[in-house]
Amino acid sequence: MKIVEINKINALGIEFKEPIRLEHIIDPNGIYVMRNDELYLIGTGGTFQECMDDVQDNLYALWKYIVMEDDSRLDKKAIEVKKRL
Repeated sequence: MKIVEINKINALGIEFKEPIRLEHIIDPNGIYVMRNDELYLIGTGGTFQECMDDVQDNLYALWKYIVMEDDSRLDKKAIEVKKRL
């Protein structure tokens, strides 16, 4: 297993407070997988770049639906994720 760090959401140009660390593996079927269990973040793809693009898409969704949301509408775990981003 390798570790990949991401510093920003490319589509938004938003940089994180600290890099997000993702575990990176290639599963037995040759699928690239990157994940961060603390953020409930996962990306998959047939190539490293496809996997990274999927991670970026999912980071964008986290930003849109959690970071931009008012805390009063979020549960405890979502607020924890928001603070990390």
